[in-house]
Amino acid sequence: MRVLGNAWRQPSPPQRVLIALPACACSLTDSASTLLGQSATYWSDPATGHENNPMFAWLLHAGPGWFIVGKLVWCAVVIGVVTMLPGVLSLLVAVAVSIGHTYGALTWMITVVPILGLYPVFAVFGLAPVMQTALSLQPRRRQAGEAPVTLT
Repeated sequence: MRVLGNAWRQPSPPQRVLIALPACACSLTDSASTLLGQSATYWSDPATGHENNPMFAWLLHAGPGWFIVGKLVWCAVVIGVVTMLPGVLSLLVAVAVSIGHTYGALTWMITVVPILGLYPVFAVFGLAPVMQTALSLQPRRRQAGEAPVTLT
């Protein structure tokens, strides 16, 4: 196992930010579809808003501006956590956030844009974990004079 671990390098902090960006994109899409899916009464009375996440339901009931600010803070937290966690943990958090917000966006997409169906959404959001994994797992370049890594 040690030999295989030496074949992959740890992503740098800027690369970890890139790993977190698809998660933030999924989160912001989830937020946009949540706002677009609200009933007409929400815009005159924010207390009628519908959101299943209790923390963000509280922000949604406070008003759309607070909801958007809360989501931007959430994205900053995700970027910070993914940047600070070591190795595979950063990838796991980024992929988990992407998958969670993909599910959240899908629950609203069926009501907001029913003509598209779910297949294009699955295709687009299915790419986020693949992109994150590809950015995270990059082969380590051998240094001059270093022996090649073998799986023995």
